[in-house]
Amino acid sequence: MIIEKVELIDFRSHRNSKIEFTQGINLLLGLNGAGKSSILDAIAYTLWGESDTNSIAKGKNQARIRVTFTANDEKRYIVEKVMGKSASHKIFNEGERTPFKTGSKIIAEFVKNCTGIKSSNSKEIFDSVIVAKQNSITEVFSLQPFKRAEFFNKVFETEIYKKIAENIKNDTLRNYKTQKNYNDELILNLVGKIVDVNILQTDLDNINSTLQSENSQFEKLKDDLSSVSFIIEKHNDLQNKIQNEELTLSHIIKMNDLNQSNLLSKNNDLQKALDSCGIIDELKPIYDNYIKLREEDRDLKSRILELEKKEKQRIAAEKKLLEIENETNIINNKLENTNKI
Repeated sequence: MIIEKVELIDFRSHRNSKIEFTQGINLLLGLNGAGKSSILDAIAYTLWGESDTNSIAKGKNQARIRVTFTANDEKRYIVEKVMGKSASHKIFNEGERTPFKTGSKIIAEFVKNCTGIKSSNSKEIFDSVIVAKQNSITEVFSLQPFKRAEFFNKVFETEIYKKIAENIKNDTLRNYKTQKNYNDELILNLVGKIVDVNILQTDLDNINSTLQSENSQFEKLKDDLSSVSFIIEKHNDLQNKIQNEELTLSHIIKMNDLNQSNLLSKNNDLQKALDSCGIIDELKPIYDNYIKLREEDRDLKSRILELEKKEKQRIAAEKKLLEIENETNIINNKLENTNKI
């Protein structure tokens, strides 16, 4: 706990005083009656809840004290005590206007926890040791030895620290034995895991041999991958040609359908001519044209058969390409596994 600032308004000789403390030792200097002891009393009144209406400045009906301190939790608090008219006792978090605790007993208990002093009377320790009341700093050292020991045991509760030391000693010994047993078991386990260096060398040689074999397979797979890439390129060229042939076939089929339609029309015309006229000479041009169309139809059918053959070849090529792609995936997987090794 670090007291940082004390503000006094109409408290004894202090009309409006602000005293700020720094880290380390702070020295209060002044003439008799200047109010040095009043500052320490103000701290005691504010932090431990004591009150003295005689401390109100003459002619005033109220005295106000504000003490700012940093507690062991590293938070800054402000305790305000008003004596006289509208007396109150409050504690605030820094920067807040609403108190989180009120009442002298509650605040005194809170301050006791903030100091970290476990004594049942932290105010007595403040008066006797931390502050050392005026003219009494040497009194304790003039006591008889057993009285002096009784005083310090009471102030510092040294019996507690003796018990703590004994508990620490027992805990340390117990932890040492536990750790020793653990280390002994660990050593036994490590001894059991020690193996012959020659066995390790043999294992290392086997690993190196396996690694060389895997490297050879890796190089072979790289060559296979190059061959597959060439095949895929050829396949792409073949697929482009097949697509062109498909376009040609589609065009021929359309033309064939048109010719079939024309042929049907000509057949109808021929039938009508035969029905209406028995003269062969008049039908000859139509018949010749029919023969010509039939030959064209035969040629178209032959062309269609050829294109259908090419279509089957294309399908076979695609099937072959699929097999190549599967082989490529298998090779790539082998390459990845080899790289991981």
